[in-house]
Amino acid sequence: MATLIIVRLSTKRSLAEKTAFDAVLVVIITPAVLVQNGRLERKNMFWNHISKHDLEEDMRLDANTEDLSKIKTARLERSGDISFIKTE
Repeated sequence: MATLIIVRLSTKRSLAEKTAFDAVLVVIITPAVLVQNGRLERKNMFWNHISKHDLEEDMRLDANTEDLSKIKTARLERSGDISFIKTE
């Protein structure tokens, strides 16, 4: 079902540039939560091969903070980037 939705929403050009493996990955991979309310989700980090050092580096570069308690949520996106939502 999800594959059908992806096919219907995608343009012919974007599908031509993708392989069958890419389509499977889109269906299988969902954003993994790496930090929730300032606490590391170590199990998700382990399964996604993200070290604490990798996370801290992205926090400094993308979220402009070194304080984990200021991060409400960090997710590993399908692209491989880590997105951060800061606490207010």
